[in-house]
Amino acid sequence: MYGKRNDQTWHGVVKLREDVKSGEPTLAMFAADLYDVKLQQPQNVPVPVTPPPVVSKPGIFTAEGEIQSQEFMDLADSLGEVLKAAVPNTLRLNVRIELGGEPKASESKVKAINALLAKVKKGLELK
Repeated sequence: MYGKRNDQTWHGVVKLREDVKSGEPTLAMFAADLYDVKLQQPQNVPVPVTPPPVVSKPGIFTAEGEIQSQEFMDLADSLGEVLKAAVPNTLRLNVRIELGGEPKASESKVKAINALLAKVKKGLELK
């Protein structure tokens, strides 16, 4: 049941003993019975991996940050000037594109976006 949403209340999930239903034990006794209840740890649940920070080589300057779509278009507009300002040095760009949110993106949407990305650079695709 781990990972799935369950809208049931606890008494819809937990099976109560007959003596509890009849009211035989006091509420304090029932609470005392719950004292030693332990939750099971989910087994084999993948832990999200956070990529290690990129460490720049000496003499390499980096700028990193999440940018919104409009900011990316602003970067594209000014890229020519940035490249000119970088001469005679080399300017390299690394891009990570993420598609997420609710509802989950359909396979057809991913394929359509991948077709557009392939026009920019072969092999640039959402996986």
